[in-house]
Amino acid sequence: ATGKVEGRLTRTDTNGALDGATVSAAGQTTTTNSSGLYSLEVIPGTHVAVATKSGFDSDADIATVIAGKTAGLNFTLTPKTGTLFGIVYDNVTNATIANATVYIANSLVTTTSQGNFTVNESSGTHVIWILKEGYVAYTENITIIGLQTTNKTFRLRPTNGTMQGTVTDKDTGAALSGAVISINGISASTNGSGFYNLTTFTGLHVFVAVKANYHSFADNVSIEPGQT
Repeated sequence: ATGKVEGRLTRTDTNGALDGATVSAAGQTTTTNSSGLYSLEVIPGTHVAVATKSGFDSDADIATVIAGKTAGLNFTLTPKTGTLFGIVYDNVTNATIANATVYIANSLVTTTSQGNFTVNESSGTHVIWILKEGYVAYTENITIIGLQTTNKTFRLRPTNGTMQGTVTDKDTGAALSGAVISINGISASTNGSGFYNLTTFTGLHVFVAVKANYHSFADNVSIEPGQT
């Protein structure tokens, strides 16, 4: 008389059923159906049952089989790797960002001239870091599904903003050239139209405008990332 080993095979990342997987025990072999179910008839005794599928790590367990009885034994297989394809954008200009550094799990890559990257990593949830000079460091949890390609866009926020304006004579309203505007140790002089343009760090700062034979002027300004 024989007994049976029956169960279901699923994958660790999605918990979905695995069809076409092979289950072997006591010299007998069968494959799972579209629902991930299998049934294997074997001689009574204690046996090692092994589940395998191409692209997945194998799994094994002990099945104790009694004549005329059914032993339940489920398996969960982990996909070897999945693919993440990403494109990195500037969240202000919407332009792609080349040469950004991307770190996830065991992969360290840089974006191409088109701002994209591809990594192959183990199935599961990983922390991704994206770094680029002039941008705030980006981090997020990303789930990679084994044997599949996950497409994802990433948007980086610039760390600098722009301050610009015109300096005029308070009494006459005439434009003042050669006035010096300073903020965060960065200075610019106004042109013939009294116009100036500065790029500096984001945040709330004090700026000062000075010109010979005029009282200096100081005020607070909030510099927003990627804005003027």
